[in-house]
Amino acid sequence: YPVMNLSHAVAVILYEIRRDYALAHDTIKASQEERDRLLEAYDELMEVTDYPPHKLVATRVMIRRIIGRSTLSEWEYHTMMGIVRRATKRIERLEEKSGKAWDEDEDED
Repeated sequence: YPVMNLSHAVAVILYEIRRDYALAHDTIKASQEERDRLLEAYDELMEVTDYPPHKLVATRVMIRRIIGRSTLSEWEYHTMMGIVRRATKRIERLEEKSGKAWDEDEDED
């Protein structure tokens, strides 16, 4: 079929426009400092959730590798950092309110 229907033609044109736009507007990559801060934020989250000590080192290495392999943009960095920090702060507030550590609730069963 050498002829495209209208929907296919529109899809191809929109793809080309988007591709040209993306090439012309390179996304700003997250800096190494930002990547390090994200790793520290994950460390804090693992600490407040009482992540099993015997898994900490391996998990930290895994997260560092994932962050290192990715082409993380500044926008993606800020999104991930916001989620991790928000979860950490929420757990800390809940612990302060209840007077209990995160894992103490599990011992009540």
